[in-house]
Amino acid sequence: MSFWAIVLVSWLGAAVGMAAVWAVSMRVRNVGYVDVAWAGLMALAALFAGFAGEGDELPRLLVALFGGIWGARLCLHLLHRVLREPEDGRYQAMRAAIGDSPGRWFVFFQAQAVVVGLFAIPFAAAAGADADGLEPLLLGAIAVWLIAIAGESLADRQLDAFRRDPANKGQLCRTGLWAWSRHPN
Repeated sequence: MSFWAIVLVSWLGAAVGMAAVWAVSMRVRNVGYVDVAWAGLMALAALFAGFAGEGDELPRLLVALFGGIWGARLCLHLLHRVLREPEDGRYQAMRAAIGDSPGRWFVFFQAQAVVVGLFAIPFAAAAGADADGLEPLLLGAIAVWLIAIAGESLADRQLDAFRRDPANKGQLCRTGLWAWSRHPN
């Protein structure tokens, strides 16, 4: 499948997926599921690019494997958090600012689908690559991915421990690896 076809299908699939998750989120009044969906849809976009790309087998395999593992790990981590905690404070603040209008939340969820489509661009590019002469770059990419996934996993575990400590209620985690990784907490 061509580069742009992979990007388009990834975005359309994400739009449908986000619409379904939006409906569930409105019903249960927890917009935090958007994060779970985003990570899971990223995994699916990577898998799709890896299987549908027209490039050499090795880059396609690495895109599917590494992108799929990264997205699935993050999806499960976020799902665990969403299931055991009330709606994330970021989304509570957004709800206070924009209200409960399902239409506004639908636009927000669809904006996340657009981001999945944008993130599918490097997946599609890598899945369309020829491996000739790229072996050193691929080895470097593997090393960077291993370090990144280990660091992200460690930072998430540190954040979980921080959030479980009642003394930290309402505070931002600014310790450990999390202090440097800083994605929303």
